[in-house]
Amino acid sequence: MRYGYYNRFWTYYNNWYPYLYAPGYYDQQQVYYLETNLYDARTEELIWAAQSETYDPSSIDNFLKGYVKSIHERMVKDGLIADNRTNASR
Repeated sequence: MRYGYYNRFWTYYNNWYPYLYAPGYYDQQQVYYLETNLYDARTEELIWAAQSETYDPSSIDNFLKGYVKSIHERMVKDGLIADNRTNASR
């Protein structure tokens, strides 16, 4: 596999930590890439992943609200989680 650090949580975390916490990493003149990775807690194997990007968001909070909603909808569609919002309204 070309990017072997994706297979285990700690190798993924240790690979990206120096970049994510380096001064200047977050800048409004940047493209923001977001990744959501779901790992099996017992085996630490990657079982689901999603990626997104945004360009110079005027509000990262608003972008994240939409991102979280999209991730939730996709995880429900993929059968990873139940849609509790429909059950809560009954």
